[in-house]
Amino acid sequence: MRILEVGGGTGGTTAWLLPELSGVPALEYHFTDISALFTRRAQQKFADYDFVKYSELDLEKEAQSQGFQAQSYDLIVAANVIHATRHIGRTLDNLRPCSSRAGVC
Repeated sequence: MRILEVGGGTGGTTAWLLPELSGVPALEYHFTDISALFTRRAQQKFADYDFVKYSELDLEKEAQSQGFQAQSYDLIVAANVIHATRHIGRTLDNLRPCSSRAGVC
């Protein structure tokens, strides 16, 4: 299972999810934020979870143009972040291609 968390910020949602997910086999969790500062802090904070990757992602730009593959995530987590973008519809359009055909966004 591949999970993409967008706008992870200080890791509040991440801190709640990772312990619950730690026993899931073949899990990849991708923590992202627009800020390199937040991704670095998350990398330190969640270092015990070896199934987590960290990257910068600007939700107002196409995810694929930032190195995220189409149809590659089973679940996209966006807790308290989409509303903070300039154009919610465009933001969702930027993320939707990342979701697998059976995925949930």
